[in-house]
Amino acid sequence: MGNKEDWEELEKWQKEYDSKKEEELKVDIKQFKPKDTKKAKIFSLLINLTSRSMFSILAIFFTLVVLGVCIWFYGQVERYLPRDVIKELENRYKGEKFEIIEDYSETTEHGRQRGLYIISPKNNKNIKFNTFCRGANMMDDYSERKFKYYVESYPDKEFLKEFEIEEKTESDEIYGNAEFLKYKVCINVNDYDEIEEKTVKLYKLANYIRNQNDKIYDNISLINRDIKYWLPISSNTNDLLEDIIKNAKYQYINILKETNNVVELNKIGKQEIENVWKPDKLLLYINDKQMKLYNDFDAVVYYDIKNRSYYMSGLDVVFKQIEPIEVLKQGIFSGNVKKIKYNNKVYKVSSSSEGKKDDVIYSMEIVENFCKKFNTIPEYDYENKKVYITIK
Repeated sequence: MGNKEDWEELEKWQKEYDSKKEEELKVDIKQFKPKDTKKAKIFSLLINLTSRSMFSILAIFFTLVVLGVCIWFYGQVERYLPRDVIKELENRYKGEKFEIIEDYSETTEHGRQRGLYIISPKNNKNIKFNTFCRGANMMDDYSERKFKYYVESYPDKEFLKEFEIEEKTESDEIYGNAEFLKYKVCINVNDYDEIEEKTVKLYKLANYIRNQNDKIYDNISLINRDIKYWLPISSNTNDLLEDIIKNAKYQYINILKETNNVVELNKIGKQEIENVWKPDKLLLYINDKQMKLYNDFDAVVYYDIKNRSYYMSGLDVVFKQIEPIEVLKQGIFSGNVKKIKYNNKVYKVSSSSEGKKDDVIYSMEIVENFCKKFNTIPEYDYENKKVYITIK
């Protein structure tokens, strides 16, 4: 390297190398810079959007957590807030007014109202009932006391002896061991032949109570403990006596059927059973194929005791499974059948329970009415709880 020419040669080579690298770098910049910038912008935009989305999700999550904590905290505090006992009772028993007769409550060191009140409705001071207030929690026996008052006010005391009355009190430490009345009224049905007579008596007492006070909803029950028959009937019922008797007889036979009580069924007789009782539901078969609903649930027809008829159900799903029927329209989201065609006639499938239009098939149509539209007759198999319909 001591030679001057060698140094000059080396410097020349270095300059050529540097020049060549500079050209390569220039090519790289021209070739890739615009493209890389575009990609970088897109990537940056995606990162920005993702960051914003994550921020939004976190913000929503945080808001929900804070809201949940606030609701929980309010619920905890609200449990201990003092309550206006009269206002609470008037909200609970709509349309009735009350007044405090005796006040055994006290205000705790935290400002909470706690204790027992003796209260009466303003329209009848003869009824007195217990109410225990414990912060937001409140227990009372107004319904039972009111029911007891009107049952015992029935003028014919001999008549009341037909009924079994169970009266007791219950207490709970949570409510200061205050005693609350439990009051039940029932009439015993010894056998099937007594149902009509006992139902008439029950209806007579219920009708008296409703005429005295139409805001009593406690039940009076028909019972037969031997066969585990129990049928509660509201003292405020609007049902006709005839319909109540029908239902009472049906339910009596039904419990015997469920428990396979052959001895008692034989006492009633086959003809009476056929006149009164049918299975409460039957599996639906059309063209010898069992019909199904969504999630593989069985399609059934339901028995209406009052009208003594079976009603179709789930037709907006069933129609898809019947080959002679052409489905013309279905719900966009539900997929339920809205319109069908059979024998060149178009029918609308209505969500209404029932109606009288010939070109409409209703969601709860009587089986016989349904079959008329398809020129067929149902075949009932009560023993195996099935109904067969043929549509050709």
